[in-house]
Amino acid sequence: MLTNKVVMVTGAAGRLGSSFAKAIIRNNGRAVLADIDSNKLHVVGNELCPERTLCVAADATLPDQIDNLIEKSLESFGRLDAAVHTTYPRSEGWGTPFEDLRPELLAEDLHKQLGGGILFSQRVIRYFKKSGRGNLIHISSIQGVAAPKFEHYVGTPMGSPIEYSAIKAGIIALTRYLAKYYKGQHIR
Repeated sequence: MLTNKVVMVTGAAGRLGSSFAKAIIRNNGRAVLADIDSNKLHVVGNELCPERTLCVAADATLPDQIDNLIEKSLESFGRLDAAVHTTYPRSEGWGTPFEDLRPELLAEDLHKQLGGGILFSQRVIRYFKKSGRGNLIHISSIQGVAAPKFEHYVGTPMGSPIEYSAIKAGIIALTRYLAKYYKGQHIR
């Protein structure tokens, strides 16, 4: 199914990103893996097929670094067929209780996670338009469409911050918007 297809994965050193990377290689695809944590990224990359994997330390919330990822994909594999955006940057205040949110940290999380997804989409779709096709996948959460089950977190160090639900709902809206905006242009 993915034979010779080139798929970029952002957040590739994380739980979801590394799982996507492994699945791409397992299905005979080629993977362009990006993450800001170069050490973890290379651990993931070393587990995969080196001739079909390219690891690039990059911040996928920054347009120039996204453009660089696309260029490196083209240099190494001659194409880019799909991009999976799993990046999940968090400020130092991530997970702060609702009552204690600080505006500057909230703004950072909204900008990096939701704004970063928009900018990533912009840059990748710009390339897909030139190539005449492409697939863009954003990762959201059930919490983008339903309220958290707070009782599941009782007695654990985990929680569900309000900004998580807002950002994941935004990712769903962003994806729907782009699907309709690029309808009929071979960009999925």
